[in-house]
Amino acid sequence: MTRETAFQYLRAVGAEYAAAKCAVEEAHRIARVNPTVPFADLMKVQPSDFRDCLGNLDATYILRLFAEFEALLRDYRTTATRITKSRRTMTEALLDAVAKKRYVDDRTLAAAHEVRELRNRIAHHRDFRTNPSLKLALSVLNKFVSFLPIRW
Repeated sequence: MTRETAFQYLRAVGAEYAAAKCAVEEAHRIARVNPTVPFADLMKVQPSDFRDCLGNLDATYILRLFAEFEALLRDYRTTATRITKSRRTMTEALLDAVAKKRYVDDRTLAAAHEVRELRNRIAHHRDFRTNPSLKLALSVLNKFVSFLPIRW
């Protein structure tokens, strides 16, 4: 894999998020104007469902983004350490191990851990009150990925 491919995987999540946000915003607008629109009626979707979806969209895509990021780190670690069998490593330890091997600065590592902790609050505690930002999470994880080698 290449670092550019890794960036592309993360950018793809951002692009999907942008498409989903645009589509849900438009559907929400349509459903508010005419709640009997066929797609809304067929799926029993209310205007409030679109509103709730928009409110949770960043959190939903942060889960997806971090899953991609974690898969990239696992791929790198497996390749870099020449481990052929799958290793289950806690994500916190995985981040620390990759950061140590690639000389990731403390600030970048701490920011990546903040995204990991945000992901954990969303996934395990349904905590959406933190008003997460996919754009910020993407920026943080891209910076971490920039420390990976050009090819692994």
